[in-house]
Amino acid sequence: MKWCSVMLVAGLVVGANAADPPVDLPPVRAVPATDGGKIICYGYRCAGLLNSLLPAPPPIEMDVISIDQSGVDRSQFCGMLKSQKPSSCSASSPPATPDTDPSWRPNGCGNNWRVQAAMQLGIMAIVPDDFAGNYNAPYSGVSFEAACNNHDRCYGLAFDKAFCDERFGDEMRSACSLVSSSSGYNQCAGLADIYRGAVAVFGASAYQSAVRDHECAVWVKDMKQNGCSQ
Repeated sequence: MKWCSVMLVAGLVVGANAADPPVDLPPVRAVPATDGGKIICYGYRCAGLLNSLLPAPPPIEMDVISIDQSGVDRSQFCGMLKSQKPSSCSASSPPATPDTDPSWRPNGCGNNWRVQAAMQLGIMAIVPDDFAGNYNAPYSGVSFEAACNNHDRCYGLAFDKAFCDERFGDEMRSACSLVSSSSGYNQCAGLADIYRGAVAVFGASAYQSAVRDHECAVWVKDMKQNGCSQ
């Protein structure tokens, strides 16, 4: 694989998430192996191990390691990566995540009962007579579903929780801009603030579960990518 091909790998991985603002995305690492192939990393665990085996690790801001680096022994690398298997991770049946499984799907505005209970209280306080029971559209003529789906995806990619929650609020307030009256907008924005507050306070377990799933799924992807025995 030539340097341009390595850059293409990075472009495909990063380009898949082009709609997301730049946050702490795992660096794509690609170096030659002693067997003549390439070792490619997509996750933090893999990239950290690969860097530790290089004579001169690149600056952290680099997305791809130059092919000028010395070859890395694949069997040594695979042994080290295997030892870094996340706890309770099934190599044969990894969880679906947005960047590792095309079958992954968001679930709209949630199935976490604590989050929905907080949403319900807010809805009853702001629009008690107008709520039709659809948490994706708590305010008439406005949908929060896209914001909720993006929030699911943000958690699923293991981005920073505070960033995900903040962007969630911004996207819902943007959806509220469809409301023409100032009083209506304020009601809608109030619901957006309640939704955001609900995930900020009660979304920790969902976020932690998403991070664990992502660590496992990316570890399995790196193992398979590099032909490592699981």
